[in-house]
Amino acid sequence: ATESAGAGPKIIGVGRLRRVFGTKDGEFAVLVSDEYQGHGLGTELVRQLMFQEKLLHEIGDALEVLET
Repeated sequence: ATESAGAGPKIIGVGRLRRVFGTKDGEFAVLVSDEYQGHGLGTELVRQLMFQEKLLHEIGDALEVLET
């Protein structure tokens, strides 16, 4: 997540999701700048990570069907 500042965009939050290869396991991390905590930004970053993971899983399933 970024905020527009006078000198350009400022990073105020970051989220990362990593799957363990060959499994359905994974881990995620979210970091939100102190001054922006408590406003739901971390929650929204987790929602976006979960949405992307679900979308990637659905695309993978569709590709498997096409390959058979």
